[in-house]
Amino acid sequence: MPPGMPPARQQMHTLQRMAAAAESIAEADTVGVRITRDQAWSLAPLHGALACVRPGFHMAGNIGKVNFPAWLGRNSSANKRMRLLHECAAHMHAHISGSGEEVRQAYIPALRGPLLAPLRTHGVAGIDETLGLMDAYSLSKDDFDTIMEMQLLPAGGAPDITHVPTNAKSALTRKYNKTHLAVQKLKGAAAAARNEKRFDEDGAGDDDAVGDDDEHDDDDDDDDKLVKQKAKPVAAEPRKGKGKAKAK
Repeated sequence: MPPGMPPARQQMHTLQRMAAAAESIAEADTVGVRITRDQAWSLAPLHGALACVRPGFHMAGNIGKVNFPAWLGRNSSANKRMRLLHECAAHMHAHISGSGEEVRQAYIPALRGPLLAPLRTHGVAGIDETLGLMDAYSLSKDDFDTIMEMQLLPAGGAPDITHVPTNAKSALTRKYNKTHLAVQKLKGAAAAARNEKRFDEDGAGDDDAVGDDDEHDDDDDDDDKLVKQKAKPVAAEPRKGKGKAKAK
């Protein structure tokens, strides 16, 4: 890099060198495919030059540390939080009209304090108030944890959930599982029952279902008339065997 180059030109020069190195590695992959496919081992020196020597020439010097593992970890966390945010927003959409971005920027910060205030102030006695607010927005316990996890903190700051007593958090989880999960199981059982064949208490089907069955039976009878029935073969009568001769 020429000395005295402006910072903007330095960044552009670095990007050009990185692009040239990446292009050389791509060309080395093409040569590698030719080597393995056609057994052209005479191209091995060219492959080494394109894969190692030329990229090293272009990238000579210090361009900073590239933290790919750290980026992958942050990207995984971002995808997880995005999925949790979409689930939370989907549950709240029955009561609000905001988009996912509005839920993240406005509703989640606004709900965090009211959800934690009863637990911080009254402990276990404030669980009902917290659950009532969760029910008002159709929030699940996972949504509650998502709201607490998405708190933006300064360096060294502690989340607000850490100020809630441990026994209050445990009691909140137990009561939610006892009351809300049972209701969800009942709803799931009712939905499964509706999918089954409908019968009344006497065991007879619904009128509509019976009517449909009658129509199908009539159609089947008409179809049966058009089908030529094969005559059943007549079983041959068994032959009479000769009796034993009578003794004289």
